[in-house]
Amino acid sequence: MDLQAIMTRCAAEIPAAECYRTFEEFGVRFANAFCGIAKLWRGENEALGRIELPAGIELSEDRYQIHPALLDAAFQVLIGAIRPVEGLYLPTLLEGVKLHHRPGRRFWSHVRIRHHNTTQVEAALELIDDAGNIARRYVASSLRSISRLK
Repeated sequence: MDLQAIMTRCAAEIPAAECYRTFEEFGVRFANAFCGIAKLWRGENEALGRIELPAGIELSEDRYQIHPALLDAAFQVLIGAIRPVEGLYLPTLLEGVKLHHRPGRRFWSHVRIRHHNTTQVEAALELIDDAGNIARRYVASSLRSISRLK
């Protein structure tokens, strides 16, 4: 995977704090353990996030293929790809998952939007290690819009 090419396409940086403020505007407040986006960049119908396991969380390789907080943060990157942000979307369907290797404590989450309307998003999600190798690929993820939780 050419991380440099993705970074070129996703040139608009969004501070991680701004991402989490957007989630809060829709009524979702993540505990520190689930704030794994370190940095986020946005492009046209795609986003790239730097995901890092928050301090104080143990990565138990014998318990998880990928820590739940890291997987959640990888999907949170979707908020950078959708413009305008009209609501929150929760994953409802994964048509396929390809497991290549464990991504570790730090990796890149690359989200590409295939289809988007006010009720549904179809996206592809790839977890990429620092060498540019795909660790996980989530194919044709379907996410449904939810109302504000406030």
